[in-house]
Amino acid sequence: MAEGRTFLTTPVAILLAGVAVGVGLYAGLRTQAPEGSPVAPRTLPGPDGKPAPVRRITKEDASAQATTALRAVWDSKHGAMGQACWAPIAGGLPADTQLSYTLDVTFGADGNLLMEALQEARVVRGDVPISHPAFRSLGTCVQRQLGVFSIPAPGLQVRVTVPVTLP
Repeated sequence: MAEGRTFLTTPVAILLAGVAVGVGLYAGLRTQAPEGSPVAPRTLPGPDGKPAPVRRITKEDASAQATTALRAVWDSKHGAMGQACWAPIAGGLPADTQLSYTLDVTFGADGNLLMEALQEARVVRGDVPISHPAFRSLGTCVQRQLGVFSIPAPGLQVRVTVPVTLP
């Protein structure tokens, strides 16, 4: 090295670059921050040119929407589940046998399925104990027939339960 000459070392250069980026970010973001709130919702203007009001989604609204959508999914797949799951075991059961479940499902805010379970199986009609061997694989078959599905986005993560029956 030559005497009297100062060289910029790599650690010093990195430090100076970090300081420059930090100052730039601070100055740029400070001028863009809305008054009184770190995050302001952006809305499109309404017909009168003023911003449209932001509608807050309540847990009750999201739950009601998800319940209606889940019921529609069940209704749309009920016939196929009857053929695939109930028909194979129906021969060994009295004709009036009916089984009830609670379908317990959790959806993400985007409407995607997060968790699904069939619970509380019970015979609601017919003289057959719930421990009957024909019922052992019925819940698994129903879940397989339901498959992975989604609903219109409720806007919040919600857990809903819907009573369902087979056949």
